[in-house]
Amino acid sequence: MITLIYVIFTIVCVFLVVTVLLQPGKSGGLGAAFGGGGNTVFGASGGTPVFRRMTTGAAICFMLLSIYLAYYSLDNSVTSQTVQKKRGLDFSGSLVEAQEVPGTPAPTQAPTQP
Repeated sequence: MITLIYVIFTIVCVFLVVTVLLQPGKSGGLGAAFGGGGNTVFGASGGTPVFRRMTTGAAICFMLLSIYLAYYSLDNSVTSQTVQKKRGLDFSGSLVEAQEVPGTPAPTQAPTQP
């Protein structure tokens, strides 16, 4: 499910970039780079209201998906911290003593050199 959300998010991002770049601005937008001038990329009427609606829709989808992915990421990080705390790791800044694992040899002191 989350993979599908990431794919949709990527498509919305690319679509948003394209719609913003194709909008005519003071210099004619990216449409002028392909040989068109001003508003001639989509005919004499310009297609500007269509681009505004598409850009607005893509921006709304982008924001909603961003909020959802941030919430999902936060939920997963809290879950992983809970699991790691159960394993003996602590994220509060204090040190947690390591527990001895059964079957490992006891630490020995290195011989001192004379």
